[in-house]
Parts: sequence; C-alpha cells; structure tokens
Amino acid sequence: MNPTSTRVAMPSDTSYSQDIPQEIFDYITDYVAQTCPSSLSNLSLSSRQHFLHRARPYIFHAIQISNPRKIAQLLEIGDNDPLLFTHTRSLHLSIRLYCDSDIFCRALHRFATRLRSLRDLHVEGFHSGLQGRRAIYTELNPFFLEAVKIILLTQPIVQLSLHHLFDFPVGLIIPLQNLHRLEVTGWSGAPYNRLLFPMAGAPRPATDPPWRVRTLKCDEGGTELLPFILTGPRAIYNGLVSLDITIMRLNQQAAWSFLHALSGSTALEYLSLGYAQDRGHGQVLTLLHQLSRSSTVLPFLPSLRSLRLTLEAEELRLAYIAAENLHIFMAGFPSTILAQHSRPCLEVLEIIHIVTSRIGEMTEYWNNVGWISLIPVTQIWSRLDDVLTDETLLPRLQALRMTARYDGKSHSDESKTPKDDSEQIQRKMNESRGGELLSLLPRASKRISVLDIGLSAEAEARFEELSSQYCPTPLP
Repeated sequence: MNPTSTRVAMPSDTSYSQDIPQEIFDYITDYVAQTCPSSLSNLSLSSRQHFLHRARPYIFHAIQISNPRKIAQLLEIGDNDPLLFTHTRSLHLSIRLYCDSDIFCRALHRFATRLRSLRDLHVEGFHSGLQGRRAIYTELNPFFLEAVKIILLTQPIVQLSLHHLFDFPVGLIIPLQNLHRLEVTGWSGAPYNRLLFPMAGAPRPATDPPWRVRTLKCDEGGTELLPFILTGPRAIYNGLVSLDITIMRLNQQAAWSFLHALSGSTALEYLSLGYAQDRGHGQVLTLLHQLSRSSTVLPFLPSLRSLRLTLEAEELRLAYIAAENLHIFMAGFPSTILAQHSRPCLEVLEIIHIVTSRIGEMTEYWNNVGWISLIPVTQIWSRLDDVLTDETLLPRLQALRMTARYDGKSHSDESKTPKDDSEQIQRKMNESRGGELLSLLPRASKRISVLDIGLSAEAEARFEELSSQYCPTPLP
C-alpha cells in the first residue's frame, strides 16, 4: 500500500463538537470574558453555534460612543437583531464637536430607543475642541438632548455620572427611582458643571426625589446638589456608604453642612475630602488655615473605615505656595477635624498633596517646589502626633499614608523628562519628605503598623492592599 495514498478520516467541526457539552463552551466564553474581553468578538465568530449566544451579553454589556462611525456601526448591527441591545447595561456618551450634527444625533436618538435595561450612564462633556469653553448642555443638538432624556426617563438607571457639563437640568435626575450612585464632576480650570435647579421662590417639585444614594461624588460644579439633597427626606442620603467631595472656593459651607447632616450615620464607611486650587485662585489655603484654627471637627461617623484628605495644586505658582504651607494641610487641618469625636472603626487614613501634571516638567517642579522642606512648627506637628496615637480617638488606626508628590499619571506626551529621571527625582522627594515626617511624628511612626511616607515600596503595597478594601469602585 502506498502510504502517501492513505487518508485519515478527521471528524468535521460539527461532529467533533457534538461530543462536547455546551457547558464547556460556556465556561470557555466566561473565562475569556474575564481574562481577555477584547478577544470575545473573535471567539464568537469562530463558532456562532457554540460561542455567540453566550458572548453577546458580554460584548454588548458596556458601550462607549465617541464618534459617528461607532453609532452607525451599532445601528447596523441592531437592525439585524432588534433585541441585541437588551444586553447593554452601561453606556458612555462622549460629546465631541460633531454633536451638532443632525445625522449623528438622530442616529443616537434611534439607538436610545433600542435600549431596554440600561443601568449605568456616563455623559462626558469635555473635549479639546472646546478650548476651555463650557459644553452648555441646553444648547446642544435637540436630538441629542432628547436621546439623553429618553434614556433617563425610560431606563432603570442605577449609576449616573455627569462630567464637564454646564446647565444640566436637575429635573431629568429627580425621577430616577433606582439611583444609587451619582457623580457630578469636572471643575478643572473652570466651573464646567452646573445643575439647573428650580428658580428661587419657585415651588418645589410635586414629589421628593425617590433616590437612595449609596455613593456620591461631586466637586465645585456639583456642589449645588448638596443643599438640594438636604431639603429632601433624610432617606435620600441616610444610606450613603461612600462620599467624595472636592472643595474649591464656593462650596466650603455647603460641603461641611452636608457632612454635619450625616452625623451619627451608621452607613458611611469611606470619605474623601479634597481641597483643590485651580488656576488663578489660591483661596483654598486660606480656608484650610481658618479651619485649622477653628473648632470645626468632622462629625461623629461611627462606621467610617477610611478617610482620605487631599490638597491638589494645578499650577507651579500655586504648588509653590502650597509647599510652603504644607504643615497647615498635613498637620494642622487633620489634627483639628479629627479631634473630639472617637473614630471607632477608622483603619485607613490618607493625607496627600498632589501637584497635577499641568505645571510642566518634573524637573521644573523639583527645582522650584520639590526641595522645600516641611516647616517644623512644633506645636502643630506635636498635636497631630497626639491625635494619631490617641487610642480613644483612633483605636483601630493601622494604616497611614502621608505624601506630597508630583502626579505624572496624566502627563502629556510632550514631556522632555525621561521616565528614569522622573522616578529618580520622585525618590529624592520621597526620601526628603519621608525622613522629615519620621522626625516630626515620632510616636505615630512607632504605633501605626502600615506607614507609607514614600520610603518603602513594601509599605506602599501594603497600604494599597488595605485601602482598596474600602475605596469605591470607579464609575464606568
């Protein structure tokens, strides 16, 4: 027999797969979705019979629309299967210059009518084409506005994020019966966000918001939301588990009034209280100085497990002013607000000063700001040391992070500072500031088991591991 003429019968794809239970294909699909979601589309096309049905809920679970081509492709796919977008749970709308296009906005309107069970909506209003101008929501294309309105009024929205918008009508948010997570942010460089509330003297809405918010995040643009919430029933905010507020100039009183309204809350576990200096405004340090010399204290929050205090400076000039006054923010402010009330569950405390990448090069920051030493005002630092070692005030405190650093995570590609040089400069800063903190807080450095002051990669990793247990997951 000629061996070259022998043919081995191989089973076809269909006959071969008939011997494999569908559960195995489902397991493969689930595994790919968890480990390499970008490969799901290819997997579903490899065998429509075995993978497509299981892969579709993953593939269309989260959709991000940022250009006309994307919405056109989605509609083409949806026309072939009208039920396809019943799998969509998360939608990210990014406003671009073409948002004035009737074609794009009409297509988005058609897409909105296809949704059935959307849970998360994120509307991003910032784009480079605005060149610092506000994205005024009420002036956008009518079909875009109608599409967002349809989504908010017909879908069971649980999470809502509004970023870099202006004049967004709060009337669209009030009816959301399933709202548990709300984010209104976008202060950078200008008060981009502003919600349109009923005019002063106008009657309140016929019904109070039915919200039961568990996670709330807002900055200068969303501050008007805080007093509005307080005018409603306590049930709206009584179940807050995570609160993240950034204070600039206008919302100091509103933010602290809201905090005191939460006094005694047994639900709140994570609190982030930030102060931010934007371009041309340095009043934040004045506010902090006044607070550190006042009797203002953080209210009694018996279930609070993690507290994060931040001071962010955006320009080199503001960073320089902040560096010269870090003792006020890092010692005077926290020792004042943590006094008086016991924090029986507080385990993680983070006090950080961040200089954003807008100031330019890392070397420029080091040459002008990074070398400035912490001013050893003995009375202020000693009082913080007392608070951190007082077991009646902080009986369970086990992790402390205190850093003052340049944040290069969002640094533009135009940077001329090599990565190795940046890391080296950051290490120098950490070593300098960390050594100062050890000498300024001698008792706290011995009592607290996880102390991250920039001197140890191991301490940094341990702090991240512990703090991650309490930090909220980001919105999609």
